[in-house]
Amino acid sequence: VELKAAEGGTLISYTTEASIGGKLGQIGGRLISASAKKIADDFFQKFAKELGGEAVALESGAGDE
Repeated sequence: VELKAAEGGTLISYTTEASIGGKLGQIGGRLISASAKKIADDFFQKFAKELGGEAVALESGAGDE
């Protein structure tokens, strides 16, 4: 998690990395990655709402493969 000063507030960015192997990785790796991204996005939307700000989704990094 990284915090940076931005015009009108603070920019919060984060990176994640997950590795799923074995049968689970073969069958559900993409589903698990998509679910993890959705959970993180939901968290930051709610986090921004609690702080009285606005969450803005930025372009995803290398973790969206």
